Amino acid sequence: MRGLLEWAGNGIHFRKTQLNRDKELVDEDWELETLYREKLHVGKIAKVIQSKALTAFKDSVDDLVTQICSQGFVYGLDDEVCVTSHTDECERELQVEEEVQQERELEVVKCSPMREKRWAYDRILQAQSVEDLQGVIQVLEITHFIRRSISPKEMGDLEWSSTHIFGTTNFFTTIKTRNDGGCLNEFLRVIDVVLVFKNGDVLLVSECEADHILELLWSTRGGSTVWSFTFMNFAFACETLDHGEVLTKFHDVQLALGASFDQDLSLLSMVACHVYNGETMLANDQENAVQTAFRGLLRPLASEQLL
Repeated sequence: MRGLLEWAGNGIHFRKTQLNRDKELVDEDWELETLYREKLHVGKIAKVIQSKALTAFKDSVDDLVTQICSQGFVYGLDDEVCVTSHTDECERELQVEEEVQQERELEVVKCSPMREKRWAYDRILQAQSVEDLQGVIQVLEITHFIRRSISPKEMGDLEWSSTHIFGTTNFFTTIKTRNDGGCLNEFLRVIDVVLVFKNGDVLLVSECEADHILELLWSTRGGSTVWSFTFMNFAFACETLDHGEVLTKFHDVQLALGASFDQDLSLLSMVACHVYNGETMLANDQENAVQTAFRGLLRPLASEQLL
């Protein structure tokens, strides 16, 4: 995580100078021999932060420094950085890190796109839940897909089962089966449209499926009272959180179609979709609304850290 190491280093230095003002001035040696003679090695960010703390405070215990190290383990996860034996990060090391990332990006296996399977889209108009789509289109529970196809494995430890999120095989399967059995992180489809049933089931569909279903909804709009789901754009649903309200209803979502507009939007499902899309940052107003939901999704990881 970019910036975490600098934040921790600044925090440790601040605490050190707070306790001893004689440490405010730091001797700097810009000789090339000093900057580049030490051999670079790859280390976990959390371990590097811990090493900095030990160097600065030896065996003494300080509550603030302990909290900084704890945050390093929470947010550093398995991220690595190139450092010298003195754990000093510099521009050369950042450049090496970026080059390694670029090399990894170039190593993505070439795969062929999967052709979507057509199905009787009109059957969804009679469905009361995701279960009613059995025999119509194959549907996968998101927990099963994440644990099987996404890394790191800690992603599968989140509280996905409580979100009641499912996806069609067309949504989850974007490429033909990989021969190397690798993860599908580089080939995930971004959540664009979600269907939320009255019983709380959330169905993720592909863009093609969404177009067909939307056409059906528009052509049968007079019968919206018999529909058992709400069709909405996920980006518009996220915009409703900008108001900072804990309870958001479906009628607050722009261009939403379907039934039960007076029902509350499930914040846990919204947060889970947000994380699946690779987003972890929220606006300040949104944080107040979804903080509890985020904690609910991350609860398994927090329990593991306590153990």
